[in-house]
Amino acid sequence: MIVKRTLYLKKLISLLSSKDIKVVAGIRRCGKSTLLRDEFMPYLKENGYSEKTIIYIPLDSQKYSYLREVGAFQDYVNAKLPRDGGPCVLIFDEIQKLGELVKKADGTIVEVKHPDPKVFVGTLNEYNALPNTNIYVSGSNSRFLSSDIITEFRGRSFTVMVHPLSFKEYLSSGTFKEEAAWQDYQIYGGMPILLGASDKATKKEMLADLFQNSYINDIIDRNELSSSLMDPFADVLCSNVANQTNSENIARRIKAYRRKEIDGETVQKYIDLFVHAFLFSKCLRYDVRGGEYFKSNYKLYCEDQGLRNARLNFREPDFGRNLENIIFNELIIAGYKPDVGTLTTFERDKDGKKSRKNLEIDFVANRGDEKIYVQVCKEPLLSLSRLNNELSSLSLSEVKDSFPKYYVVDGLQEPITLSNGVKVVDARPFILSLHD
Repeated sequence: MIVKRTLYLKKLISLLSSKDIKVVAGIRRCGKSTLLRDEFMPYLKENGYSEKTIIYIPLDSQKYSYLREVGAFQDYVNAKLPRDGGPCVLIFDEIQKLGELVKKADGTIVEVKHPDPKVFVGTLNEYNALPNTNIYVSGSNSRFLSSDIITEFRGRSFTVMVHPLSFKEYLSSGTFKEEAAWQDYQIYGGMPILLGASDKATKKEMLADLFQNSYINDIIDRNELSSSLMDPFADVLCSNVANQTNSENIARRIKAYRRKEIDGETVQKYIDLFVHAFLFSKCLRYDVRGGEYFKSNYKLYCEDQGLRNARLNFREPDFGRNLENIIFNELIIAGYKPDVGTLTTFERDKDGKKSRKNLEIDFVANRGDEKIYVQVCKEPLLSLSRLNNELSSLSLSEVKDSFPKYYVVDGLQEPITLSNGVKVVDARPFILSLHD
């Protein structure tokens, strides 16, 4: 079953007029290859390009594995380039694998575990210098997106981030009606591979296997690390989603509950590795009134809530964190840049004593000149009286500007607009509206 990734396809099409190298990035198995092969290439063929003017190399395929050697790769591409100098599109899937094979002076081919990314960058720059080429490449880790590699692209690259399915995309598969789809999506997430799964047990097995074998083991292998530390670290990091991140506290949790020695510096290194693998994203803390970012105590969100739930063996009853993780990802997919909003207020008690109160808004999200504030209800709607108690102490109420403010509740029948302008909305229609 294929879900149309219209949002990303439109981005790829809009970049056809650009000579920049188009870098399609994202977590492994999120649908990058399918997007390029099954949506973008058919579009090209329907709009003036032919088999002879599209050069497609999936370097993760066994069939094309010999092209991971640079010389063989160049020979293949050069033979395919149009001899009349006409326009052609070059699509290289999992380009970071170029250079994994090296031809020695005696003609033998040896495998290189971690090739220098500058090998493929130099090759891409050479082809991009040709006047008739239009290059699209994909990759599943930040090895080819680091600042020094981007510099090597000479400022001529543009990154398109691809994510697991949004709820809107998941719903479009037609697998479930909306309510059932929402329940399934909250638990199992939006990894495209799940669309072919027939039952819950299979989905759980697939997600657990993805997390361990496609992500954790890849990070361990690529960075030559010990699984004895990485496994408990992954467990604690998934459990810590939506909390402020303090590397020393995480180190203490691992020591206390897993009896593994690890320091804060190593924890920070591991966090960066997970972020670089696109498995987690940072959400920085932002002073709403002061307009400044805090350097510490950012939050982390998992790229897919199903992966996180699988890592925790679907055992944590943490509805609020899960919904918050979903909304963070939906904001990102919709083109917003979400930050954690912080603000300080002062209030007096019954004796007139003034006290300071630090408040937090889950997300202050910007998209161009748009801004929205989002607070997530941490429990499903149980009763209107409980909801009223929540509304009486909203952090959103302390923000006095005119930008839209939303309090997102799961299970609300009808939206409510408070006297202070805060809109109380149900999670499902709110999430779907982000993509209108």
